Amino acid sequence: MSGRRSLAPGGPPSQIKVMKWLLWPGDRICDALGLRDPDDRQTLRLFANTVVWSAVIVLVALIVA
Repeated sequence: MSGRRSLAPGGPPSQIKVMKWLLWPGDRICDALGLRDPDDRQTLRLFANTVVWSAVIVLVALIVA
């Protein structure tokens, strides 16, 4: 064992809150589209979160620059 902590569902409450917050956009999009299959949700959630958080980073960079 390496002593590192994972972000597993049984992790500390603070990590669980952060992960739920980061995955929130993708979860909402999957819910809006009515996706129930875990594989479909995971694929779309990954894509949606990548697009949303990339756009946020670009907007912040444009504002700061």
